[in-house]
Formats: sequence, C-alpha cells, structure tokens
Amino acid sequence: MNLSGASHAGGLFNIFEKSKMIRCEFRGNIFSADVWFGGLVYGARNSMFEECSAKMYVQSGVRKEKIAGLANFAYETDFVNCYAKGDCFNYAFVAPSANQELSFSNCYVFAENNCSLPNATFVNCYFNSNCVAVVEDVTGFVSPEEMKQQETYVGWDFDEIWDIEEGVGTPYFRYALPEPVGMFALLLLALMTVRKR
Repeated sequence: MNLSGASHAGGLFNIFEKSKMIRCEFRGNIFSADVWFGGLVYGARNSMFEECSAKMYVQSGVRKEKIAGLANFAYETDFVNCYAKGDCFNYAFVAPSANQELSFSNCYVFAENNCSLPNATFVNCYFNSNCVAVVEDVTGFVSPEEMKQQETYVGWDFDEIWDIEEGVGTPYFRYALPEPVGMFALLLLALMTVRKR
C-alpha cells in the first residue's frame, strides 16, 4: 500500500461504524512516510470484528508510531478471534485512549518491534514479549517460541476456528492456508479441489 503525504487510512475500510466484519484480512507493506494507519480499518465504533487479521511490514522511512495492528482508533468495539502480525505497528491492536470500552477475546499479537496495548478487557489473549502493557493486570505475555505452540492458547477452539503448525508458526484460521505457504501446498490444494468435483 502506497499512501502519499500525511494520510488517514485502513487496510480494508477507512471508517467502520455499527457493523460486523467477519473473516477478513489485510496483508501488505506500508510505504508512506507519514500515515495514520490501521491494519483493518482506520477507525471503528460500535462494531465487531470476528476471525480477522492484519499482517503488515514497513519500508524504510515509515513512522511506525502512527500505525496500529487492527484499527488506529476504536470505541465500543469487540474483537473476537483476531490477530495482528508484523514489524511496522506501534500499537498492538488499537492506539490507547480514554473510555474506549474495547474487548478482545482469543486474540494475539506477534510483533517484531515494541508495541503498546490499548485500555481494554482481554480474555484468553496472548502477546509476544515485545508488547508493552499500558494498563494493569494484562496477562498473556509469552516468548516467540511459546507463541508457536498450541498448548499456549488456553480456551481457544483448534477444532473449528484455529490451526497451528507446532514450532513453525503462530495460529492461523482453519479457512486460510497455513504459513509459510509454498508452491507445493498450493498445488496440493488445487489437486484436492479438482478431486472433489
């Protein structure tokens, strides 16, 4: 994604209000040097995100302090079974601010740089040790190695929603292809699809 100048943008939508987003993802590189950006949306209010993810990586010169994993700002919004990965966001899920009334259930952040958590309620959420809590009583900080083990994610549904390749990568959605995906995996998926017909 290449945004010129000082911008406000989201990976999928700019403003998301009184809506529900299900099974959506954004993957991309951020090129703009001065952008307020949210991985899924720039801003959300009175909304819900379910089984959504954002993976973002930065190009040189981008100001990470303006980038959030899922939404740059959010109020009265729930995130269920969501995750953010990458190296270019300063805020784990959303930027912290007062009176947000946010809740996160079965979510995780895998950041390659330090990132701050918002003021929110967290249930069964996990963060690699690079994340920094800005509210008290936030638990779930684990090592990058622990984030690649299914046993870390207490209370998660690994039968219907999540899957993981033990020791290789962090959890991904069962409806999506595992990471990393090679040409062999894509060929196998194509053959399975043809065989079902």
